Amino acid sequence: MRLENSFQQAGETPCPDDLSYINLAKSITTRFPRVDKNSDEMFKTVVECLPQPIAIISLQRTVVLYTNSFCENQFEDFQTADLSATHLWTCHGSELEQKLEEESEITGFEYSHETGDGLGGFCSVSLCPIEYFGEVCFFLSFHNLTKLHRVKTALMDREAQYRDLIETAPSYIVGFSEQGDIKFVSKGLGELLGFEPQTLIGLQISEFVHPVDLERVFEAIKKGSEGEDITGFPFRCRNSEGGWLLLEASGRDMRDDPIMEGFIVALHDITERQHMSTQLQRNRMELRTIVDASLSSISLIDREGFIRRANKTFEKKWNIPLREVIGKNAKEFVSLDEFNMTIKAMEEARLTREKTHLVYLQNDRWYETYVSPVIEGESAPSAFV
Repeated sequence: MRLENSFQQAGETPCPDDLSYINLAKSITTRFPRVDKNSDEMFKTVVECLPQPIAIISLQRTVVLYTNSFCENQFEDFQTADLSATHLWTCHGSELEQKLEEESEITGFEYSHETGDGLGGFCSVSLCPIEYFGEVCFFLSFHNLTKLHRVKTALMDREAQYRDLIETAPSYIVGFSEQGDIKFVSKGLGELLGFEPQTLIGLQISEFVHPVDLERVFEAIKKGSEGEDITGFPFRCRNSEGGWLLLEASGRDMRDDPIMEGFIVALHDITERQHMSTQLQRNRMELRTIVDASLSSISLIDREGFIRRANKTFEKKWNIPLREVIGKNAKEFVSLDEFNMTIKAMEEARLTREKTHLVYLQNDRWYETYVSPVIEGESAPSAFV
């Protein structure tokens, strides 16, 4: 997860990425290796135009001999002592002297300092030797890193909070760039797929998505980048054993977030649910086949007598297509006496929660009917076979 973009948004540029202020001290002292009454006016004209605090200190006397106006006016969060030789050499003198023994100049030395708000600040300073009115001194160019460090600290805290949320989330989390590069993987998802999370960083999501689903996945990413909510999106994902898991994804576009800078997706493993659904569908088909193969007329009727299901034999017995039967009341197909007997048998089965039996004569033929209640837990039967 990158932090550089946020530094730029805060109006600061990370020290390692912008060496202009570090090179400034060297370039000025190269142009003005010594300053005297003849070059003093030109020197100060140049230094006053510089967009950062500048100071000249005497190492032997540990006093500030000169500071530019930017040093006084632009950096309100600097304390006066923070730009003084006394402060530097009191707090960091031994370290600076050791560096000066090894090299003639110091570039980008960072140190902390007090600030007016009491929160503390950070500064970077570059030192180059210069002769100032006959005295051996150092030319110092300061760079205020306080905002940079505070933003960096805040983002690191926020990143830690994100990771805690990700690791404790009930779903599996993956983050990736707009191009599909994996940026982070929660521990739970790594365990589900059989990989160490860190080994997945930098890989393409296309390496794990089933080829048949790949086009759909990238189409969903495109829609997400255009502001459309992506929820309940199923796709197949490869695990470490080469098998395929069925996952359900819900994603969010967080490309503008300085921590995420991409898409974050919550995943749920629905492999078992899909297997159960498939098995349930298979069981229903098998049951339908068995019921339709029966020589008995079978129907499912609710307590008011409306037909909810019926088999092929029922269709043949009444010589009415099933599409015209389902949803109709049974009294439309039988005599009133037969309908009342059936309702009475259903009520008996409801009370006893057991199968009941009745026999009746219809068109010179005797029929035998069995009524079985559909039991669902402790509740009263609401339908009968």
